[in-house]
Amino acid sequence: MNRSKVMVLIAAHILVLSGTVFAATTIRNSKHDLSFSSTGATIKAAASGTSEICVFCHTPHSAAAVVDAPLWNKDIFSGTQPAYTVYSSDVLNQLSYPAAEQPVQGGKAVHIRKTRLCLSCHDGTIALGALKNLPAGISGDIPMTGATTMPTTAAGYIGIDLRDDHPVSIPYVATDPELQVPHASSVKTHSDGTGTNYVECTSCHEPHNPQYGNFLIASNAGSALCTACHNKAGFTGSIHDTATLAYSPPDGTGAGFIGTSVGGVKCMTCHFPHKAGVTAAAPTTPNPGSGRYLLSFREEASCFNNPNDRWGTSGAAGACHGRGATGTNAQRRNIESVVHETSGKQYKHRVADPGKSGRHEATEGRETTGAAKLNWTNSGALWHVECQDCHNSHTARGGVRALGTNVVSASSPLYGAGGARVSTPPTWTPLS
Repeated sequence: MNRSKVMVLIAAHILVLSGTVFAATTIRNSKHDLSFSSTGATIKAAASGTSEICVFCHTPHSAAAVVDAPLWNKDIFSGTQPAYTVYSSDVLNQLSYPAAEQPVQGGKAVHIRKTRLCLSCHDGTIALGALKNLPAGISGDIPMTGATTMPTTAAGYIGIDLRDDHPVSIPYVATDPELQVPHASSVKTHSDGTGTNYVECTSCHEPHNPQYGNFLIASNAGSALCTACHNKAGFTGSIHDTATLAYSPPDGTGAGFIGTSVGGVKCMTCHFPHKAGVTAAAPTTPNPGSGRYLLSFREEASCFNNPNDRWGTSGAAGACHGRGATGTNAQRRNIESVVHETSGKQYKHRVADPGKSGRHEATEGRETTGAAKLNWTNSGALWHVECQDCHNSHTARGGVRALGTNVVSASSPLYGAGGARVSTPPTWTPLS
């Protein structure tokens, strides 16, 4: 039996042992098939390289001596490790989440971060053909075509700055009121050997099976993978849960891939799990420091669905609350043309002021007093107004605000805002 057949059988055996049973050939001709005969990958082995598929991650002999890595064929845990910049936010801090750990060998219970295995290709620091045990007849790295390492412009490039990506190498915190630990049939958890479950890349991705797109472990239609973990209080029945406005996320997936309307798409209407905070100038490249809360674009630009709106430059106007709003209630939804700094209107709530970028905190409106936190320190240096100061996108309803009263009903677009007086408060747990 030749070596390539042995590799396929070993990969199939690994999948069965892990409880994930897929046909061993599902990886063939996918983007993870880096053999020179692959029809699904633009970055792959050169003609002088190899026809083997599994060898780029696994080897039957002389595997890297690392814990919890199945016959791993990359010697990525010796020498200088990359220093990753991990995701953090005021929300995680107030919920007492520990800081995300560096996805390197070691950590609690000295287990290998599943994330580090994925990043050995996707962070762009290691040559794709650099293997511990090379195929017969090849010395040095496997020669590649398209790129030697993952290029920064590739859809799968993550880099070492993870601030615009979903947190990984971080444990679940049971006291988080909006977190539900998922079942094995949906999102996976990974134990560190002491009973603590971690979120890793493989919580959402299955590297051997591309059937759901982007190597997801299940369909993300209706943001089902998001809601498998995140149970946002008050979201059910909110306008962003029910809106029928036609919409498809501008993330490179085909129209209707996870839904065809705002209410059908749900979470992914406003959030991206990777490369969040994009701009029109760099719509597919990482944007570290701009991916706060994993918003699709920067702050109110996510509401306008237009990556250019922070600076007021030209660009495709979005169909949500931007000047490109169309369909039912389009005039009422077109907020951008009213508050934009180029509108000529002298509104004090200038949410598009580029000088106020990055000041808003998601926890401002969730204090135990029920009133929004105001940043009065430093002579007003932290003052700002953003859409989120008056609207809670997870609880707001689609009704019209009643004039003549400061009491907000459960059918109001102001429902759930921290500084609004609410007649019937939404059912969420305030932060201390």
